[in-house]
Amino acid sequence: MKDRKKFKTIDQQIDYLEIDKAVKTCDRGVSSKFLLDYNYYNVVSCGKIKFAYNSENGKHKYNESNFEQWIQYFKLDQKLSRHLRNNVLSLELVINSRVAYYISELMESGALIQREKEAIEHIIQSSKKIADINFKSYAGHETWKYVTKMMFSDMKKLVFWLLENKREFYMMVVNGYSFLSVGDDESRRRYSVDKSRLNEINNLRNKLFHFTPLNIYLVYGKDSKGKLNNSEKRKVVKWVYRLSGNQKHVANLTEICNYSHKFIKMKKKPTINVD
Repeated sequence: MKDRKKFKTIDQQIDYLEIDKAVKTCDRGVSSKFLLDYNYYNVVSCGKIKFAYNSENGKHKYNESNFEQWIQYFKLDQKLSRHLRNNVLSLELVINSRVAYYISELMESGALIQREKEAIEHIIQSSKKIADINFKSYAGHETWKYVTKMMFSDMKKLVFWLLENKREFYMMVVNGYSFLSVGDDESRRRYSVDKSRLNEINNLRNKLFHFTPLNIYLVYGKDSKGKLNNSEKRKVVKWVYRLSGNQKHVANLTEICNYSHKFIKMKKKPTINVD
């Protein structure tokens, strides 16, 4: 179990950066304000992806730099993260609207058998967001109103239900988003890929909306064997980035993806324990 890190004042944080991470501070006042406003953990966790060049026994070694370079790299991350947040919101709005419509159509047109209706009712009744806003218990009426108020993580369960039970409706929900429908093959493997990508989009959404730097999101990816691998995360980020058709930040995206890939390769190298 790792030792718990003690709280450090801003001055102590700057001293630690200079001693432990080879970061020179040109203007201590500017550095202090930036760390206070943007959070030491976020700024430093972001910067280490770029400036660490080696990792031995869980401890990183850093190229010499100045804190202004760390600030600029964090700002680059935030610029791209804002772009991605906007795209995720736009996607969420469309998916939510379509799910609300098609689930309502199924529920209130008599097209479902009782077991199917009960499954949908259970998903909606279990929604955390609806419970929070004191809606009356859902009883199969005004379905669109309830689904519209669902959190993305809860509404996603309805998308999965459509994928597994009414695939033709799922295809209408993701129409125009080919990334979310790998193909017409209705095998379990296909369903698994579609679910995995929706889950990863939800993961990206949650990270970005809680101010986690994109760099950090990208370097904590693992493959099916539990090994560090961010290839799927990079696919999701690049797809979400392209949703708006805006290529303004493509250079930033390439830079962050390259540094995250380099960092993962560094972390995967075997380390030598020294007695």
